[in-house]
Amino acid sequence: MRDHSETKIKLENKSRVDTSFAHLENNVHGSPYRLRIEISNICNLRCTFAKDVFSNCSQWEINKTPVLMSFRFFKRIIDEVGIYLTASELYNYGEPFINPYAIDMIRYLKKINPGVIIEMHTNGHYFETESKRLDLVNSGLDVLSFSVDGITQEIYERYRVGGNLEIVTEAIRKICHLKKVMDIKNPKIKFQFVIFEHNLHQALNVKDFAKELGVDEVVIKTDFFNIKSEFKNSHRFIYENILSLQSKDSMDSFFKKDSEARHKFCDFPWVYPTILADGRVIICCRDRYYRSVVGIIKHNKTLSEIWNGDNYRDFRKKFLTNEQTPYPCCECGCRHK
Repeated sequence: MRDHSETKIKLENKSRVDTSFAHLENNVHGSPYRLRIEISNICNLRCTFAKDVFSNCSQWEINKTPVLMSFRFFKRIIDEVGIYLTASELYNYGEPFINPYAIDMIRYLKKINPGVIIEMHTNGHYFETESKRLDLVNSGLDVLSFSVDGITQEIYERYRVGGNLEIVTEAIRKICHLKKVMDIKNPKIKFQFVIFEHNLHQALNVKDFAKELGVDEVVIKTDFFNIKSEFKNSHRFIYENILSLQSKDSMDSFFKKDSEARHKFCDFPWVYPTILADGRVIICCRDRYYRSVVGIIKHNKTLSEIWNGDNYRDFRKKFLTNEQTPYPCCECGCRHK
């Protein structure tokens, strides 16, 4: 009976939200049914993407104080909107498993909403012990994606500075083996490879490398911030052969698939907010400078109040009517107008 009522609540809420989006209303008549929660903005590695993108931005230094979201604050968010979620990502800019309550957070969200699809992303350095791997596979997590941008240590550490490829691949192999022994399907294990100029030559071998570890899926993304068009054009054969492996949120994949589907608008402002570790709410996870803050969840401020507050409604209005698309949408090729 409980599962039926929860499904009904989610479906009714999703219908109201989708109707608001279909009518392109500034006010959304329902709660977000997708939610990204940054439970940690701290990372154990020093990825060159973060260094290149953020180090020259003074706003980044101001806006990113190291924070691990408290379990109490996380529960407050989930108690408010968790029942409405169809999917949730518990990560953003940072390694989520640095947070000592990461597994507890997964379990709590599943307790409130057993049917929600929970996905997390990791660099894979926090599963060296059998007990941690057991906690992970028993947590209720649905999808775990490992970031592995090289199939040799030399290439891997060019981007994942401070990382150890052997530790990561052993973690993947042992988690996949544990799932097999326990005869369970989840968490689904993804192997993600982001293409840069320095690792492009390894791209065609990634699938075989990852499958040998036992993963469920191989995902390839293009680093659309750094790869020069002339370099891409000179390696067109590789790009054409890996396009089918690209994830749905890879830039080249967006252009192709959305053109085919004739999508005209991104639905994120109506469906899918991101909550940062310190409680700030931004429009989209692609806002890497945190310039689209529409509110802060505090003692007397809830996500629901922010969701249809002046700032969020004003953003939706500008998104639809302004000649100049607001940030971060103005820097994104993903289905905006």
